[in-house]
Amino acid sequence: EQGLKDRRFINEAATRYGLAPALTRSKDFRRANREVAKPHRLLPRSAAVTALRGQLLVASGDYPGAIEHYKAQALVHPDYRALVYDHANVLILSGEPDAAVKLVEARLRDYPDDSRLYLLQSRAYAAQGKRLLQHKAQAEAYARQGQIGAAVEQLQIAARSGDGDFYQLSSVEARLRELRAQLKAIEKERRQQ
Repeated sequence: EQGLKDRRFINEAATRYGLAPALTRSKDFRRANREVAKPHRLLPRSAAVTALRGQLLVASGDYPGAIEHYKAQALVHPDYRALVYDHANVLILSGEPDAAVKLVEARLRDYPDDSRLYLLQSRAYAAQGKRLLQHKAQAEAYARQGQIGAAVEQLQIAARSGDGDFYQLSSVEARLRELRAQLKAIEKERRQQ
């Protein structure tokens, strides 16, 4: 704040961009909104500033406003994943897990190795009460992070969840066999070193 007041900064937009989250954390949403608006005017096409504006809406509890913001910005910045993550998150927070699942599944077709999308999918399924799918998505996140043992554990939980249909359970069991084989190969390689 002092740097802005004294006009001592290298980049005004960057300095204001840094101040806005600090104001948000201190729950000064009115000032944070003013600070976000200034870099937005200076950098109107910046996806990062757009994401920050959405995060401010979520932090202030304006979920409907945040959802509309993310929908509009998806058209402007369709490949900026931070906006997708934040959009799915606010859908879950606002009690719209079906919409979150739909959004995440569409993005997983483009980015099938994105562990963060699988984590969001897991949270959305949890909000729907779909335990098998929740743990399966959590397993996929772990597998993409290289945590094969944790992925196997999640698939075991999914298989014992008691919900899901025949096809979902079959998919879990097939993936479990695949990851167990992968885990066995990793352990064998470790013993040989």
